[in-house]
Amino acid sequence: MRQNLPLVQLQDLVNIPGHPHVSARALAGPALVKLPPLVTGQQMLARIDVPAGPAGTHWSVDHYTSIGPVMIEFHDVLVHGAAGIVCAGGQLIENTLHQADQTLEGWAPLQDRTAWLDLADDIIRLPGRHLSLLTGSPENYYHWMMDGIGRLAATPPDMVANCATVLHPAFDVGFQRDSFRRLGLDLPARPVARGTTLRVEHMVVPWSVLGEHLPHPSLATQFAQLAANPPPAAAPGLYPRRLYIDRSTSKNRHLINEPELIAALAKIGFVPVRLEDLSLSVQIALFANADVIVAPHGAGLTNILFCRPGTKLVEILMDAWVNWCFRRLAALVGMQYDCVIGLEDRPPDTPRAAWPHDKDWAVSIPHVQAAVAQCLNGPG
Repeated sequence: MRQNLPLVQLQDLVNIPGHPHVSARALAGPALVKLPPLVTGQQMLARIDVPAGPAGTHWSVDHYTSIGPVMIEFHDVLVHGAAGIVCAGGQLIENTLHQADQTLEGWAPLQDRTAWLDLADDIIRLPGRHLSLLTGSPENYYHWMMDGIGRLAATPPDMVANCATVLHPAFDVGFQRDSFRRLGLDLPARPVARGTTLRVEHMVVPWSVLGEHLPHPSLATQFAQLAANPPPAAAPGLYPRRLYIDRSTSKNRHLINEPELIAALAKIGFVPVRLEDLSLSVQIALFANADVIVAPHGAGLTNILFCRPGTKLVEILMDAWVNWCFRRLAALVGMQYDCVIGLEDRPPDTPRAAWPHDKDWAVSIPHVQAAVAQCLNGPG
């Protein structure tokens, strides 16, 4: 049942007093977060012009102001698919399209601020009040942990207790099930498959504490609770103190000299790990016991929220894709942070790719070694 619908921003509806389909309540205020300095990375960044993200950020910025999370309650709305796309009063709320795969979820933008959406012919009615953890790209570790369960970081328990069920994407991978179990929600769970459309009487959506990559400090508290419920395996001697996060099996941003980098770091005690091969409990334990972490930019670095204060991170970033989201997460848990910039593998004097995620790149191993030496020998 394809429908063409006008697009509307959530904030425009929230600002309408007494709106019949949307109400909002502030959960916490914004917070000023100081960013860790770039000890060696700033030397490279001063010479390389990089398209830093999120939009409007720059490597020299030393702080940010986090989002102030809010709780949204939708009333008598259509909710579509695992991403939780919301139609309210005949309007499609554009914010709920974030990370929603167009092919899998059945939607596409049109001209003149409209979009089409394939609603199911058989719409399931859900009376009562329901908590939503529906989100786009739930198979991506970062997006599930941040945009999915991360939304509960600033949510008071009484808001959860007053719901009949919790709506979540159908779980396809182990980290989704394990992290959801660690939340300890005392609510019946209702998976929502792609292509499903619900008409929900009341739906509570804790709006992202990550909005626009401005993470709220409550995320650090939530991840500490996730780690403690249950606690990581109590065998600290089994976990290396120096970690390299191996992305050699990733389909995105292939680091062509990664084997040589792994070999060089192994000489000073770094152990490569492939997080996709490990349970969530083991990932928690690895990051909680690490002293120094070296890693190319990737979703697995979400786990730095399980690190101890003072843990050191050297992130390797591609010049065509520089995103400071993990520097900001590192700030929330009091980590030391540095970075090294690698270069997209392209012929000289050619422009960077518009879509770098499927491109190869390489990093200077001596530069990584120098940054790691600075980490190991510097203060702390």
